[in-house]
Amino acid sequence: MDVLDADLGRAVGGYYAIYNAVQGLGMAAAGLLDDALSGVRVLHVRAVALLAVGAVAYLGLRSVLQRNPALGRRSTMDCGSIQGRQPSCV
Repeated sequence: MDVLDADLGRAVGGYYAIYNAVQGLGMAAAGLLDDALSGVRVLHVRAVALLAVGAVAYLGLRSVLQRNPALGRRSTMDCGSIQGRQPSCV
């Protein structure tokens, strides 16, 4: 994303405000689910959800890489041109 330097603090602050609000909602939901179910079941549901999301991401990215193989290649950059610093790229 392109954000002007003057607006960077506001953009990052807005992002983290939303992130922390959603995290709080998630904790509240987990507490309510823990009351309704056992804690172990909640953890099992979370593990299955994470595996499902990982499988969807893997399959989605695999199809994108098959259509455009150039995205799978590692990009390179000229590390020697970073304001007099020693090259430290991996």
